[in-house]
Amino acid sequence: MYVAPRPEVEDDPLYAVRLAAAGAISFALIPLLQPALPPLLAAVPVGLMAGMRKAFDPKKAFGAPIAFMVMVWLISMLVSLTRPMPLVLVSVMGLLYFVGFYAIQRTGNPMGMLVLAVSVLLSVMGMGSPVAFEAMRDGFYEACIVALFMIPILYAVFPSRARVHLLEGYTPAPGPHVLGAAIRAGVSIGSQFWL
Repeated sequence: MYVAPRPEVEDDPLYAVRLAAAGAISFALIPLLQPALPPLLAAVPVGLMAGMRKAFDPKKAFGAPIAFMVMVWLISMLVSLTRPMPLVLVSVMGLLYFVGFYAIQRTGNPMGMLVLAVSVLLSVMGMGSPVAFEAMRDGFYEACIVALFMIPILYAVFPSRARVHLLEGYTPAPGPHVLGAAIRAGVSIGSQFWL
């Protein structure tokens, strides 16, 4: 899977300050917004911003939170529809795990990790409790909306010195991708029952 390169001081001397400000502002917003799951309000904006390198990239700044919200909406809809039928829910989640692992191995694109993270978190919560599931879903929405506004504002206040966007090069993993994804999805389904 693609991992963003280490930020360089020459390109972005305020990278750490921007991340620290995002964490501090997120924690300051918790008492004001009173989110369902406060840690998500701090983790999502910082996590999305941490993956950005060099110059401000509007596609990532706006696209990542929006893609995250769409993914949460789609998977929460699938979990809500299949929750009364546990075998169908486990089968659908297993298919999503397979697709996520396959995307990571075949393309190296981190979008597969987004599919996996949202699928695991929402399906585990959906199997356990409808109230916890709705809290997780709403927490993701709140955190993504905060990130949608926070990332551009912090890049405006603490700008990057670089003027070019980082060109990401995704490299596929070696080996049989289908078999590797199937094994990983099977282990993930097994661990889901443990959770």
